[in-house]
Order: sequence, then structure tokens, then C-alpha cells
Amino acid sequence: MAKEKKRKTPSTQGGKNKRAGSQFEREIAKELSMWIYGSPSVLRRHPTSGTEKDYGQGADISLFQSGYDPFNFFVEVKRGYKTDILNARKQILEWYTNTKEKNKKKYPTWIIWKLLSRGILFITDKKLNKVEELYTIQNLYIYDFKEVLNIKFKQLKI
Repeated sequence: MAKEKKRKTPSTQGGKNKRAGSQFEREIAKELSMWIYGSPSVLRRHPTSGTEKDYGQGADISLFQSGYDPFNFFVEVKRGYKTDILNARKQILEWYTNTKEKNKKKYPTWIIWKLLSRGILFITDKKLNKVEELYTIQNLYIYDFKEVLNIKFKQLKI
């Protein structure tokens, strides 16, 4: 019996979409690194990003350089998805549930999502002072990523 050939779709091709996702993770790591530590190279995209991990620090982004305060956040970076924020409730809750299961050290969770047709969202299970949320979904607060980064990290109660 002939082996059935799997049809390649944008979600199964890997190649271009995976490279774009990895590049976006590197960009986010650099921005978060500047925001938290004042240096672009303290945080990095973890080399095994996108695979199952059991070490607990950072899903997609982790501390790269020693000598800095610990990075006690569990960051999941998402790019794409055709749904918009108003129709993404189920997807966001699924990401959050999956992230909480992988987060062995129970760090605060950050999901950073670049929508195809809009900006970048910062989704967390902690309410931020000094930043007005765009939406709330159950116990999750959704902010504009750029607005969050406009506030000095040490001024936010995270």
C-alpha cells in the first residue's frame, strides 16, 4: 500500500514560518532584555524554544548572562494566527493552560503574541499598575506590548 503523502500547509511546512517565529522570539528577547536589564544581550531566545522543557526557567526566553538579577518569568512567544483578539479567547486560554503546565517553578506567566493584522500583545496573569489593560479574559490581563515597555520595569508591580 502506497504511503499517503501529507499535504504541506503553512502550519506544517516549518521552514519559513519557523524561521519567522524564531526571529520574532529573538527580537522580543532583545526588547525584554533592554526593558528589564538595560542591555540587549542579557536575555536570549532559548535554543530549544518550542520543545518540551522541564527546567522551568523561561519557555522561549531565558537569562543568558550571569551576574544579573534572576529572570523569574515564564515567557511564551507567539506569532501569527489568523484570529483576531476578539475571537481568540479560546486560543489564549489554551496557551495559558499549556504554559502553566510547563512552568515548573510557577513563575509569573507572560504570553507575547504578535497578531498578523495588529500590533503585539502582552498577556499575563498579573495585573500591572500604571498600564491600562485592553481586555481581560478570566484571570488574564491583555495589554499593548509597546505600552507596557514604555513604563520602566522597576516601576511596575509584577
